[in-house]
Amino acid sequence: MINPGEGAVADATVEVAEDTIADFVAAVAERGGQLAGAPVRDPEHDGDGRYGYTLVGVNGRIVRTRIPGAPAASLLGLSSQVPCVYVDDLAWWWRDAVTQTAASIADRRSEGSEVA
Repeated sequence: MINPGEGAVADATVEVAEDTIADFVAAVAERGGQLAGAPVRDPEHDGDGRYGYTLVGVNGRIVRTRIPGAPAASLLGLSSQVPCVYVDDLAWWWRDAVTQTAASIADRRSEGSEVA
């Protein structure tokens, strides 16, 4: 059974996914997520109109994403027609994917605790 938003993304392209991952990374940064570098394409995880990227946080945490090859603006709704973003193999609506990713890669040292 396919859950809402988890189906294949129609007319997806990797070129559009490149723009969308840039928007995703910017949204993650706005929520306090800090990347150690640029997203790295991971074509091994491509499928169903979603394109794999690996994000590494300044805390060393690795987050694997599958970004729809659709414009970010089309991913902001909550209907069954809106493609989900996969974060570490779990499907999330855009806002929740951003929140999950930001929480995973936030630099906790800036909050007074040490990262092991």
